[in-house]
Amino acid sequence: MKIFIIPSWYPSNLHPESGTFFQERAAILQQGGHDVTMIVSLLHSFRDIRHYFTLPGTPEVSVDSYGLKTYRQERISLYPKMPKLSFRQYKKQLVRLLDQVISEEDMPEMVIANSSFGAGIVAAGYFPSDIPLIFTEHLKEFLLHDGFTSDQFQHIEQGYHRANKVITPSMALRNGIVGKFAIPPEKITVIPNPVWEPVYADASTDIMVTIGFQFITVALLREEKRLDILIRAFAKVQKQQSDTRLIIVGNGPEELKLKSLAHQLGISGKIVFAGYKSPQEISVLLAKSDGFVLSSEVETFGVVLGEAMISGLPVVATRCGGPEDMVTKETGILVPVNDETALGEGMLNLIQNREQFDSGRIREYAKTQFGTDAYLQRMERVFSEVRKTS
Repeated sequence: MKIFIIPSWYPSNLHPESGTFFQERAAILQQGGHDVTMIVSLLHSFRDIRHYFTLPGTPEVSVDSYGLKTYRQERISLYPKMPKLSFRQYKKQLVRLLDQVISEEDMPEMVIANSSFGAGIVAAGYFPSDIPLIFTEHLKEFLLHDGFTSDQFQHIEQGYHRANKVITPSMALRNGIVGKFAIPPEKITVIPNPVWEPVYADASTDIMVTIGFQFITVALLREEKRLDILIRAFAKVQKQQSDTRLIIVGNGPEELKLKSLAHQLGISGKIVFAGYKSPQEISVLLAKSDGFVLSSEVETFGVVLGEAMISGLPVVATRCGGPEDMVTKETGILVPVNDETALGEGMLNLIQNREQFDSGRIREYAKTQFGTDAYLQRMERVFSEVRKTS
């Protein structure tokens, strides 16, 4: 089947970490036999204005490392504090790109928009009603009381009216949408985000040697990830288990503040701020770690938990939305959000009871829930349903 996939954000030269899971999910569909074309229209933040003249002036067409044919247009938002005008710029850019793609590729049999706000809204107004349209949702704003402006809310609801199906990665996100928008519940299907198994399932383990118990977390260093709470919790763990170590993978605006906090608590020597790492590099770090920690305040899913579990790691995670669907008693420990004492106790519990968590069983569970085959089978059922009803 000929599928157009339109992501609202995506890996780029400026932000290689952005939306990598969209790329991997598209690759799974292509490897499953579908003809996938990526249509990537990116409007970077005005903070990236220094890169303005490095961005191509016209759309680029290429085949990426996953074998996906990709049409890409990148520009800088010219209206940084004017969301309506910024969206108008984004819409104009995406429509032009869609016109080019269709002139060269013809109409698709299916369209998938990764996130309603952005790509989905534009796709809903662009494609005729006889082309099946699927939205996939991921934004944490759906879990927040005031996550969207009134204009954004109205646009999203209009998009839902046009979409044939909306896919969410967790029940928490599904319930957040149903509780806010006028959308029939049967129009929403929960499909967990997949893990790109070739990277994580068979990682080499001969690069590092660790002593004691090593925790790892992978996150953008942003406020809602609550890595400050993780560092404080880890400081409490250190008082009882001095041979523990914590690796923090990722970059972001909170980096200096978090490093300063670790220094204030006297545990700088026990925490490694590893910075941004490629999936292959992360897989090695996971393979040589003993447990994974997720300390977020809100998560619509938590693909990093799936990556950790498919690597055989037990996890400690907050009850912040997505993890409640993912973590079982056999795979890890759930703790309340924003509670450094509870998080520290969960980490100590994992250290003291690590032998109760069987890595092989964790890995098999993750494959059945988040593996590429499981994802492809679930998506095929959705495709079949949508084509029958459209």
